[in-house]
Amino acid sequence: MPHTTATIALVFAAAAQPAPKAPPAPAVSPPASPAAPADPDLLTLRSAADTSDRWAMWLLAEVTLGRFAAAGSRPWSFPDVAEPLWSAAGRAARKAPVDLAQGIEWHRKAAAAGNTASMRALSLMHLRGRLGVKVDVREASSFMVKAADAGDPFAQVTLANWARQGANGQLRSVDRAKLLAQRGLPILEQLAMRGHAEAMFELGQMLRYDGLLRADRARSGALIEQAAVAGWAPALVETARTPFAARDEKAKAEARRRLERASALREPEAMFILAEEAILHPGRSATTPAQGVRQMVVAAEYGEPDAQAFVGHALIEGVHGFAKSPADGVTLLRTAYRGGSLRACTALALLHLDGNHVTKDEKRAIEMLTTAAELGHPEACVLLGSMHLAGKHVGPRDARKAADFFQKASLAGDPTACRLLGEMYLHGDGVARDEARARTYLGLAARLGDAHADETLRTIAPPANASTASPPK
Repeated sequence: MPHTTATIALVFAAAAQPAPKAPPAPAVSPPASPAAPADPDLLTLRSAADTSDRWAMWLLAEVTLGRFAAAGSRPWSFPDVAEPLWSAAGRAARKAPVDLAQGIEWHRKAAAAGNTASMRALSLMHLRGRLGVKVDVREASSFMVKAADAGDPFAQVTLANWARQGANGQLRSVDRAKLLAQRGLPILEQLAMRGHAEAMFELGQMLRYDGLLRADRARSGALIEQAAVAGWAPALVETARTPFAARDEKAKAEARRRLERASALREPEAMFILAEEAILHPGRSATTPAQGVRQMVVAAEYGEPDAQAFVGHALIEGVHGFAKSPADGVTLLRTAYRGGSLRACTALALLHLDGNHVTKDEKRAIEMLTTAAELGHPEACVLLGSMHLAGKHVGPRDARKAADFFQKASLAGDPTACRLLGEMYLHGDGVARDEARARTYLGLAARLGDAHADETLRTIAPPANASTASPPK
């Protein structure tokens, strides 16, 4: 397993733009005991942790990872008697240095002492490869089972979903799923009614689609919004993602505020979204491209797969202030791919297609592109559509398949796909000739920033009654 954090820190230190001091890579074995912290609040937490107080250990872990927030993050079973520790953690979080290795080690100690919140945190780290922790589905399942057996309702519901789907090392079992859900769901419902942010968010997620609960989109949205208002970082990201990509400036401003709140809590996806905008669209926010690059590095260190893919590509190409380092870039792309990044999947496919920095393997490249396209990645759809249109790498030319791929990417707002689909409708290539649809897609492509769409539009005679309709579904 490559040490992701160390790789990023090493190459970013050589970049043209100055970099902040990066945290060390998480250690597999316990790190050496540091000198006692001078801060009185950290001393309070450390003293309690040294007496095997499992909640002091959890607090130290979250503070040291930079993720602690006084609002919206209190675990469901946090005891009232530990309130002074909670207050000390809130003060310490504003000044404690971030140390990923030490934070993970405190979570391991808390889990060993029976803290189910730490067990769940470690389970998700192993499942997704977060914070440099090695991806290990068996270990992820083990931690989640231990938390569920200890009575944690969030773990019980998570395991119920895994058992229902046969996911993450769990055998598919409807009966086991029902039993686990019967234990955990009533407690989550009670916690949500009392305003517990994490419970509201988890229930909201479950109500989106039929599963352990019957789908209820209205209630789902309301619960996730309430969790966001309460300050739960994943809910802040969930409610901001769509408005942030919209054209409504008022909605986008509110979305940015939510993403900034989540970013301050080291929520990796929030850091990635804000960093990407700062880097690719300078001037849209107060964050400079150089600051965006730093934030992208931190998001990658915290395990955001798309951030790792972004940095990996930048290293291969030597762009955005990164010193060119293809070997490190490929390593990061592979880490991001294992973490589920469709961007990384598409980028690696292109490398295998041409044999750049990796073994040339056209068959594997097409398989990876197909996987990414089937899961909705617009760039993969455009690439496969272009290959079918040209009859390269995928067999004989097939304009119908090309149009299908462009249609899928256009629904995701890809400007190139909109232009290419518009041109196909204009010429009747693979689809029935339709100037109205051609004009609609080309107009959308132009509004989305495609530089060539306007040129093609000028070749089409204007309609008798101009239409601004959205692309047909």
